[in-house]
Amino acid sequence: MGCGSSGDRIKKDFSGVERYVADLSGSIVGLVTFGDELLGWNEVWPDEEEFLEPEWICNTKVMPAWNARVTLRIRGVFAEGDDAAAREKADDLRKEGRAEAAESVDGGG
Repeated sequence: MGCGSSGDRIKKDFSGVERYVADLSGSIVGLVTFGDELLGWNEVWPDEEEFLEPEWICNTKVMPAWNARVTLRIRGVFAEGDDAAAREKADDLRKEGRAEAAESVDGGG
């Protein structure tokens, strides 16, 4: 099962301006499928356990407080053989002084 982008649906907001549905709902990464998340599963993953046993369960002991500011980092996982290209891109970014961007490409080295 793979994942991809599904957050390209457009809807008018309360003022009539067209916006991405994910901007209106706040959905960024979907661990279940609602259809408006920016990054989600290619297949439908229901949010009710009567349809599918949960595989993703929140660890509430370490979850941020409601409305807390968080930083979400999404890193790509390269297919076998793509590692060299990722390292080369990350090296180029580091030479440009963009270490944080390089880390997002190769996971820090």
